[in-house]
Amino acid sequence: MLQSVSAASGESTFLALVTGHDYLCVDAVQSSKPLHLAVRPGERKSLLGEALGHVLLAADTDLAASVRGDDPESWERHAREIAVAERHGFALDLDSQKAGISCVAVAVTPRAAIAVAGPTMRLPKARLVTIGLKIRQELDAVRPANQEWL
Repeated sequence: MLQSVSAASGESTFLALVTGHDYLCVDAVQSSKPLHLAVRPGERKSLLGEALGHVLLAADTDLAASVRGDDPESWERHAREIAVAERHGFALDLDSQKAGISCVAVAVTPRAAIAVAGPTMRLPKARLVTIGLKIRQELDAVRPANQEWL
């Protein structure tokens, strides 16, 4: 799936899994465009503060409660983004982590998510929303009958 999402979007795409209160990038497909976000498998980041972590927290209420209990101040700073991710089924970073880089993340399961990231000039908010909705649609099309992803 990563290869097809990267090909369709033209941007770097990666898969991450929850590891405690962090996520771990386990696979990535880099964009072939000269200017792109380089994501390396093995990178680990906090669940709070980025689209990928926010969508995972939105997908798993037990994980969210644990993270909220461990760091209530950080949780409050990001609670709105997590709530939006829960409502929409995807989360966005719009130049919030690195200037000029934007991202959309979609949970595949409560403990796994994929993200598409690249230069904001190629990934404005409207395009990220379109990509997020398309990924959700594709996941829904392959899900077994009468079974929810999340």
